[in-house]
Amino acid sequence: MFILISALLMCLLCGVVQGKEEPYFVKTPKDVDVVTGNSVTLQCEVTPDSGMRYYWELNGSKIANTTRRHQQGSNLHITRVDREKDSGQFTCIAEDTTGQATAITSSPATINIQCQPLYQSLTQPAKGPLYVQIEKTAFASFSRPGLTYSSLVQENNSIVDRFLSRSSN
Repeated sequence: MFILISALLMCLLCGVVQGKEEPYFVKTPKDVDVVTGNSVTLQCEVTPDSGMRYYWELNGSKIANTTRRHQQGSNLHITRVDREKDSGQFTCIAEDTTGQATAITSSPATINIQCQPLYQSLTQPAKGPLYVQIEKTAFASFSRPGLTYSSLVQENNSIVDRFLSRSSN
């Protein structure tokens, strides 16, 4: 019994002397707002980082590195955010390649993907962009006293025709 307690105590002391602490996140991915087509970087970092390997998951599936979506060190960079391809929960997984610690998973982060601004106010400075989700083809109209701006917009957000009319009051 004494030998067992002594061996256990030695193991604990060896861990303290070696200074190997369990990894923990010092940077975790955060929810972010991004306009479709723009780039974004989700951050992830653990400490201690010696011997750590990182990978990212989207909705529980490992993300493959592509030219559009790839890792830069431990961070995930997306060059052109896409509403269909980048919707869901992103998590960062850090694995200890030395086998001395278990893999840890970050809290999830979501990219809130906004549509491209269709147009801004013509008669007054914009207080912010106007976002419109286009499903197939839509007719969008924006009015101010004495002025109406309208657009016929296709699914890919290309403007087919524009109309500007003034009303006489």
